[in-house]
Amino acid sequence: MTAWGLGIRLVRPIGYGFLPSYPPASGTRIGAFLGAWERVYEDRSVTVSDVLRNIGVEKKKDDDAADTHVLLLADAIQTFVPAKAGEFPSVFAIGKKLGNIKDSVHSGRRIIAGGERDGTTLWKVEHVAAPTPERCTEPEPEVDPDPKYLLENV
Repeated sequence: MTAWGLGIRLVRPIGYGFLPSYPPASGTRIGAFLGAWERVYEDRSVTVSDVLRNIGVEKKKDDDAADTHVLLLADAIQTFVPAKAGEFPSVFAIGKKLGNIKDSVHSGRRIIAGGERDGTTLWKVEHVAAPTPERCTEPEPEVDPDPKYLLENV
């Protein structure tokens, strides 16, 4: 049985190289959503209800008077959280989706639970530092080679 028969997807070479590795579309949507959230709320912790209330207020304003960042956040939410056609996702659906991606890093950001207010989770986006070589690698252990194991003595 081949790998294709098992449902395993292999990257096939093209010419001398391989197919480029692109992030999945869902990862791009999550990154856009977290970026939009961060532009609106910076490092403040807010509930999903607060977010939807703010979006509702901005949508009632004229296009010139509305906060563009809040409207972009509304678009990012609609892209990130599935809902019925023509409807905005519910507080529950958005909260559930946030719980699914909590603490996972997307585009250098992650959403974390920033506390509680009256039993409701407060959400906050924080930056995650990119790993540096010092943090990624462990120091090489100092080994004193035993002469009997050197290739010259075999």
